[in-house]
Amino acid sequence: MNAGVWIRLADLIGQQYDKYDGFVVLHGTDTMSYTASALSFLLEDLSKPVIITGSQLPLGMIDLDVPGGSLFYIRKELGIKRETML
Repeated sequence: MNAGVWIRLADLIGQQYDKYDGFVVLHGTDTMSYTASALSFLLEDLSKPVIITGSQLPLGMIDLDVPGGSLFYIRKELGIKRETML
């Protein structure tokens, strides 16, 4: 994780900003706090939420620490019926 990735992520959110009500970033936990901090400066004054979340176990593992997997949990908790992977 580095500044180039954070800038690319902020640019991607900016490009898709008008299409969605909010954004969920699935992230590894080792550097999540750094990404959250960087995005807080790169995405100032947004009127839509950007949620950064992660799992203690890799996304591809069958036995995730979130029941049913991260995407299922996010859909259920936020009432999302459809999402788009960018």
